[in-house]
Parts: sequence; C-alpha cells; structure tokens
Amino acid sequence: MGRAAPPGKPPAHHVVVESAGYVGLIAAGPGWHLSPKWDFAMLAGYVPDYLTGEEIWQVTLKLDWHPQATLQRNRDRPRRDRDGLYMGISLIYGHSDALFVELPEQYPEDYYGPTAFRATFNVGFATPVWADDFAFVEFTMLDAGLAAYVKNPEFYREHYAFLGLEGIGSLALGIRHALD
Repeated sequence: MGRAAPPGKPPAHHVVVESAGYVGLIAAGPGWHLSPKWDFAMLAGYVPDYLTGEEIWQVTLKLDWHPQATLQRNRDRPRRDRDGLYMGISLIYGHSDALFVELPEQYPEDYYGPTAFRATFNVGFATPVWADDFAFVEFTMLDAGLAAYVKNPEFYREHYAFLGLEGIGSLALGIRHALD
C-alpha cells in the first residue's frame, strides 16, 4: 500500500486539466508522480451533446513516461522542475446511450468490439509556464484508429493531412498544476 499524505497535505501531487485528446471537451483530475520519470492521472471528462449528438461522461486513466523529467522535493513532496517530450497510454471508459460494453443484439457476432472502452497512445511535450504549472500539448491516437491506419495506410495518407495521422488522432491541450 502507498504511504498516506502528511497531515494537511493533499494526497495527489498535481491536478491535470485537459481538453480534447479523447478525454472530453474538458477533463480534470488528480495526478501522481510514481517515480521521477512516471506519472499517473485519473481524469473525469465531459463531451456535450452538441459535439457528438450524445452527451458523454468519461473516466480516463493515464500513464505517462517523461524521459527528460526531473523531480525535486518541495516540503517533503515531489515536484517536477523540468519536463519535455513524453509518451504514454490511456484507458478510457465512456458512458453514453451511444456507447456499449457488450455488443447489442442488432449487430452480428464479432461485428464490433465494445465501444465504451478505448485505449489511446499519447506523445506530448510539457513546458513550465509558472512556478507551479506546466502547459502541455499532446497528440493522441485512438486504438481503433491506429488499427485501421495499419490495415489501410494509403487511405489515410490520401484523405488526411500529416501522413494520414490527422484521421486517427486528436490534439490535446492542458495544464498540470503542482499541489503543495
């Protein structure tokens, strides 16, 4: 079991607020430095119905590797003081009438996999913007999109920009605020 936070200290190391990148129009949640190079975050996200036709609530679990990052101690709590390029994976659960965990009866067996659960692969860059904050931009590829790209790369290259990656990914923007 992990150690409890010292009295009067927040249990998370930072708060993440992010938009797009398959986490929702807006998503926020706590994050932890698992080690100097690894971060974990749990985000709750929301997509309004005017964007997709269905209101979607999401939970995202993110694990990111920051090879250039360093941590310093600030009042017995880890704090990132340098970052840069990073990569990671996310697991997403979306709740909506349009998403499903089990295949609905109207579809043939093995026609679709569950649409409520998705995985993403993320590549991003984070930079300090204030004493307690890092801004980040992240390119996120959806698992189903990446699989389709591998099967038919010519289609994506012909119909989408950036070597076809525009058709399988989303650009996210966010901020990570350190908690003391």
